Amino acid sequence: MCGIAGIAGKHARRFSPALVAMREAIAHRGPDAQGEQFFENCALGHTRLSIIDLSTGDQPFAYGKNISVVFNGELYGYKELRARLSVPLRSTSDTELIPALYTLYGVACVPRLPGMFAFALWDDREQRLLCARDRFGEKPLYYAHTDDGSLVFASEIKAIIRSGLVRPVINRTAVANFLTLRYVPEGMTIYRDVHSLPPGHALVHENDNTTVFPYWQPPAPMEHPPSPEEAAEEFRTLMTRAVRGCLVADVEVGLLLSGGLDSTTIAAHAVREMPLRSFAFGFAGPRDERPFAREVAIAYGLDHVELADDVLDLPAMLMTLCRVYDEPFADSSALPTYMLCRRVREHVKVALTGDGGDELLAGYDYWYGPLAGATDPQGGRVGWSRSAERHWADVTHFSEAEIADMQLPRVQRPRIVHASGSVDDAMRLDIATFLPADILKKIDRAAMAHGLELRAPFLDNELASFLISLPWQFKTDGTRHKIIMRQAFAEIWPESIRRRGKQGFGTSVRDWLLHPDMQPLRAYYLLGRKRRIRSLLPGEQVDRHATNTAHKGWHMLVLAAWLEHSPWELG
Repeated sequence: MCGIAGIAGKHARRFSPALVAMREAIAHRGPDAQGEQFFENCALGHTRLSIIDLSTGDQPFAYGKNISVVFNGELYGYKELRARLSVPLRSTSDTELIPALYTLYGVACVPRLPGMFAFALWDDREQRLLCARDRFGEKPLYYAHTDDGSLVFASEIKAIIRSGLVRPVINRTAVANFLTLRYVPEGMTIYRDVHSLPPGHALVHENDNTTVFPYWQPPAPMEHPPSPEEAAEEFRTLMTRAVRGCLVADVEVGLLLSGGLDSTTIAAHAVREMPLRSFAFGFAGPRDERPFAREVAIAYGLDHVELADDVLDLPAMLMTLCRVYDEPFADSSALPTYMLCRRVREHVKVALTGDGGDELLAGYDYWYGPLAGATDPQGGRVGWSRSAERHWADVTHFSEAEIADMQLPRVQRPRIVHASGSVDDAMRLDIATFLPADILKKIDRAAMAHGLELRAPFLDNELASFLISLPWQFKTDGTRHKIIMRQAFAEIWPESIRRRGKQGFGTSVRDWLLHPDMQPLRAYYLLGRKRRIRSLLPGEQVDRHATNTAHKGWHMLVLAAWLEHSPWELG
């Protein structure tokens, strides 16, 4: 797990100061080592968090004289893949698989890579830069073009901005999306000229031209699904394989334990492979997950560690959100997630997490009721449906009219791959949007801010593809969630966990907005007449939402704080 950065452009040595600034901006992602490599027309930089192949895994990784790669992520099952290759290998790392496969298959190597990854490979003979990002967006990759046509890329937006090669012009479309959704969607960023490489996409830059293309998309629902019993058996097989792959490391691996069904299932499988330390975090009160996690740890004989921060400094954490996420990000669970990762990193470098289980298995309550069981035609629009429209209404906050009143561009509906008009559209919509741009962005930035690698077994390529392809009736019937998961694993769960309902890791934004410590900040950022938000949005609209004590007020406060403390300019 690492941070990557680089610049593809003529006479790359001239970019040396910019590359140093970029590496320093993401040093937290890889505190163990830093490296760089210069070709005539490409500069590669890397910061390393040493987890696999501690002695020979430094990067940039040179493969022969003409190919070099910088890589962030883990290729699960890489040992089996290495054993099948017919080309010589000189290390024991998973990184070397990328250039090795490239020499065999060229750009077509990308779909053959398992696991979570973002990488950049320079082929000096072909004068080609190949970048790619994993299927679900676990690992980030951003890019931008400079005025002279060079391509700049990095693991985090801040590295591109600190290079000094790209102007930080605000992206008003991204602002509209943030206010609507609480996050900036994949494909764009808060800056007009900086782009996020979407999940499941690759980028090729050669001959001064850049091409971005998908190499993967979520599979269609099975035409001839297995029986529930057969599906449960396949689920058990794939989960065992996924957890086993995620445990491969040359350092200790821990487990984030919430006492929910997802992390409990991972714990049950992980303890079969090795002794494990688990970690639970919480605040005192009715939403404290630690008692449930404790029950799981006792049931499975885990070496359990309970963590807590008794005092939540909300003003300080609001500033932390601005710094860590590089753009406005209003998921309230980002704050406790950041604090959890900070404490877990005191003990381990790597931990498993249950993220992805809810999106793949219908774990959210807002999919129930009118969505579950509903089918409707797509209304003539490819990639959309009335079911998707109902779900969109549940997950958006500012209306189209309110966005227009703020003189911002209209938010475009995303396209759903294999839309069917059923509740499956809601799940596919979340997998394409909410999962990468909110959930996975949240855990990557929170963890890597402290040099911690999080691994999500539910997003193993084979397992996740299987679960996506199962018909929605295997997941929910409108009153129950995760039906196939319960059929597959209920017998190995403690009884109290089996009966437990869904509980999120976030907290009430109303409680935060009404907290006495937050009142001076709300007044300063939203009501101050000289605040920067008023140069972006009409003052009367800022005033209108400044006193809102729900999501609209929280989104506006997060945006205002980010605008005050981050580099940006109007185009």
